[in-house]
Amino acid sequence: RQQQQEQQDALAEVHGSLQTTNLQLEFNKQMLHEAEINNTIKTKNENEIQERLDSALQHHTKLKAETDTLNATITHLEERISKQQEQHEAEIQVLQQKQSQAETEIQVLLHDWEKLEQDAKEGQEMKERAASEMQHYNKTVTATLTQNKVQLPPPPPPP
Repeated sequence: RQQQQEQQDALAEVHGSLQTTNLQLEFNKQMLHEAEINNTIKTKNENEIQERLDSALQHHTKLKAETDTLNATITHLEERISKQQEQHEAEIQVLQQKQSQAETEIQVLLHDWEKLEQDAKEGQEMKERAASEMQHYNKTVTATLTQNKVQLPPPPPPP
């Protein structure tokens, strides 16, 4: 009986140990399954992150190319504007010189005009003086001829 009891105790111990091992195996199996799920999720997340990084890199590359194109266009336009400004400044300088020359010519013409007006005034005064002197001379001649009883034809009309 004692041997039977020892065998039963030993069998119970082996059975208990077997149950513990089975529980440990089941636990390990669940842990392995969880690790596989976590690894799958991790791999999926890493793939999604890589896809996002690739997409962001492509977008960045596209934006960089567009930025380079825009910068080149801006540089080209700035150069054109600079050349146009230089050309306009040169044209303005030419126009200012022409304006200065025209103002000088106007001053000369105004001076000449004033001189002509002065000459015309002096000419009119001389004409009036000559007419007055001619009238006085005619009166004197007429009076002398009348005194001496000489008849003259009538004078021509004034010009």
